[in-house]
Amino acid sequence: MQIISEFKEIFSNIIFDETKKSIKNSISRIEKIDFPTKQIEIELEKFKKPFPCPLYYFSFMGILKTTINLKQDLFRNYDYYLDIYLSLNHKSNRTTNEENLLEELKDLLYRMDDISGKFERISFDFLSKIKELTIANVRNIKDLKDQIYFVKVTSKDYPQIYPLYENLILIIHTIIDELKIEKGIFKLTKLLLETEANK
Repeated sequence: MQIISEFKEIFSNIIFDETKKSIKNSISRIEKIDFPTKQIEIELEKFKKPFPCPLYYFSFMGILKTTINLKQDLFRNYDYYLDIYLSLNHKSNRTTNEENLLEELKDLLYRMDDISGKFERISFDFLSKIKELTIANVRNIKDLKDQIYFVKVTSKDYPQIYPLYENLILIIHTIIDELKIEKGIFKLTKLLLETEANK
């Protein structure tokens, strides 16, 4: 399957490329893969602490892709909200509704920026740790490239990888909650703009 091959190629690049830049490039490549994750999102939303951990390191790629897809959904209207925020912020005589919307947009944009920053930090640390532990677990295997996709998370690895994995799941839960809020703000924004245009 083409999609699995793409994920394998990216995973291999993460493990074997020595540069830190390769991890950031890999995240950009994952973003471009057309891989729907709605079913995974539904399952992840049901997760309660302690979150169940994948058996294989390669399986974490699906969790990462799900986070990226959700983040892309949340940020789809980012520029739209920013333009309206800047427009309202520069308006001298705002109505009460406009003042309320301005505050809503300010808070939303702040939370979105916070999520973006956290995801960048956590995803980098997460993939760096996956790289480190995968290599450590296959160090004595001759044909490394054929084995990396089957490396399991050991009990020894668990305390190292789980906190990073947990942070990623918490970001997923945060984005899911934020998407519900964002949908309401989107409707409110459209309604207010239509009302102002008809005055």
